[in-house]
Amino acid sequence: MKNIFDYATKELSQDAFLRWFLESDIDDSGKKLLSAFTGLESNKISNIHTKAQIKKIDILVEFIYENKECVLIIEDKIESNQHDNQLNRYSEIVKKKYENANQYFVYYKPRFLNDEEPINNEWIGFGLERIHNFFSQYLHHTNLIIHSYALYIDAIYKKMTTTSTLPISEWDYLDALSFFENKVEKIFRKYHVGEKASEKKIYQGHYASNKIYFSFKNEKLYRKVYPLIEFVFRKNNDYINLYAHICFRKDDVWSWKWCKETNDLSNKEFVKQIREVFIKSGFKKRGNLDNERTQTFGVSKLSKNQSLENLEQDIEKIIKSFVEFFKEFENNY
Repeated sequence: MKNIFDYATKELSQDAFLRWFLESDIDDSGKKLLSAFTGLESNKISNIHTKAQIKKIDILVEFIYENKECVLIIEDKIESNQHDNQLNRYSEIVKKKYENANQYFVYYKPRFLNDEEPINNEWIGFGLERIHNFFSQYLHHTNLIIHSYALYIDAIYKKMTTTSTLPISEWDYLDALSFFENKVEKIFRKYHVGEKASEKKIYQGHYASNKIYFSFKNEKLYRKVYPLIEFVFRKNNDYINLYAHICFRKDDVWSWKWCKETNDLSNKEFVKQIREVFIKSGFKKRGNLDNERTQTFGVSKLSKNQSLENLEQDIEKIIKSFVEFFKEFENNY
């Protein structure tokens, strides 16, 4: 029999479970989860009450700790990432409304958090590793709902930490993410170790993506521009698509647009040089350089109808060429 959470896959379903889990407090479950979120002693927590979608905040939790009013907000994600400065906006709302309460902020996502997740000292990142560690204690719980959620998290964790033995054409998005995490990441690190890591995510439940960035050391290029290649896995497609991009940076702000306003490198001549390196490393030319909003400068693809071993070999050739050609470009710049 399938797990109910295999059907209830949206964030609102997870919101509902977390609110129920916190308030039902079966076997002190709610207090234990709040303790995991905040570091507070669970036996001193009481009067747990949750609210949903207050000023677009996913979950707001009011509780008492040693006679002190406390508030915790949970930003709940599954396949999407933080956007539109959500975390800062939500924390400001809570700080104003609950200025006399102890305040806690949790970013909850049953996926491995990556470098692109905007977690800071104020927000606690509660990703797949921590979620799995907590809910493992409920794998054999007698309550069907709690048991089902624990099994659901355990299944995601197992998928994300092992490479699927299924044919590549039968993979789902989690299988693809696991392959990116456990195989492609290691291949990339074999050839390049830069300050900006890779980024793996599922975009709004439509496709799995893995971006790997080349980090320049040359002081003229350092922290100003990052060439990257992106692996895109779609279910109903015979190929894993590859895209060659350029990401610019100015004053710690990222931009996919190339134009003079981004930084002193984002001009047509420089972009043209970068694109030529992509072409030399095996990509087919794409993108109109007269359009300053062009994001994709080269494309390639890998068949799903091959063995895992051959796929890894093909990916290693692509990554090796990508890194070697950009190292040469950097040395000669």
